[in-house]
Amino acid sequence: DGFLIDIGGGSTEVIFFRNRKAEKSVSFPFGALNLLKRYGKDGNMDETGSKQIVELITRAVKSEPWIAEHPGLPLIGLGGTVRTLCKMDQRARNYSLKRTHGYQFKKQDLENWIKRIKNTPLEKRKRIEGLSKDRANMIVPGLIILDELFKLARSSHFVVSGTGLRDGLFFEMLRPEMP
Repeated sequence: DGFLIDIGGGSTEVIFFRNRKAEKSVSFPFGALNLLKRYGKDGNMDETGSKQIVELITRAVKSEPWIAEHPGLPLIGLGGTVRTLCKMDQRARNYSLKRTHGYQFKKQDLENWIKRIKNTPLEKRKRIEGLSKDRANMIVPGLIILDELFKLARSSHFVVSGTGLRDGLFFEMLRPEMP
């Protein structure tokens, strides 16, 4: 049981699953890139832009009350924001494995990263180990999305999934009899 969260560039999908079967889902029309373009300035996010993103996400989640009805369940995170956060955390901790799949975060871990990079200028952010230069501009809005969904779903922790849509399509084509 849990929530699957996929933060993309232009949308964010949230799926509630029970016994490995999807029960409810929503696709929100905001992602890391379009929020950066709307609320960021030169690849940076100021406090006003951050607050506006939080308000947008809060309104969106309130329109889907089922998200808050299952406290204590984990989030399973997909997509570039989540994998990038994982890589940054692994490098900062000198984690010995390069594997992202199954890596876990607690609420405090996520909040520590947001505090660390939220006000870091883009040029300095590009030098953070594990953060690719291509993602340095959109990591902050992506982490704000993740943090707000984490809080609003009242999740216990989140787990990084190293697999995604391509993997699912591959296995669906390879073994259609095994959903």
